Amino acid sequence: MEQPSDAFVRKFVLVFGVVLVVFGGVILFYIGYLVFQVINHPEEVRIVEHILAQFKSGDLAFYGNLEEKRFTIHFAEPLKTAIFLFLGMLIVWVLARIVQSLISGGLKMLSFAMGRSKGTGETPRPYDLSELES
Repeated sequence: MEQPSDAFVRKFVLVFGVVLVVFGGVILFYIGYLVFQVINHPEEVRIVEHILAQFKSGDLAFYGNLEEKRFTIHFAEPLKTAIFLFLGMLIVWVLARIVQSLISGGLKMLSFAMGRSKGTGETPRPYDLSELES
């Protein structure tokens, strides 16, 4: 038999699980839109515009002396593109893992709130917590 506090907890967990799943879905669509914008119109994405202004082709990347000869290495356009692709993939990967965690946690909360045990579809037996109260 469920106590009134159990019903409140289940409702709270249900609402919080729905919020997590919806929030994760919204972020997932936003990441997809942002990736689309970066690929098709990078000049319209403010963060890319800022980074491009700071990181120009021909900028000095490395310098030093080798056997008493001075050398310099400048950023070329292909190197800049490779760096942006690597950083972009890394950021998208991290954001996708965060969204995956949000959605997975939300679904587990929904499963708990609906009273289903993991994988069986059966309603779990209520725990007897009377032993812990004394």
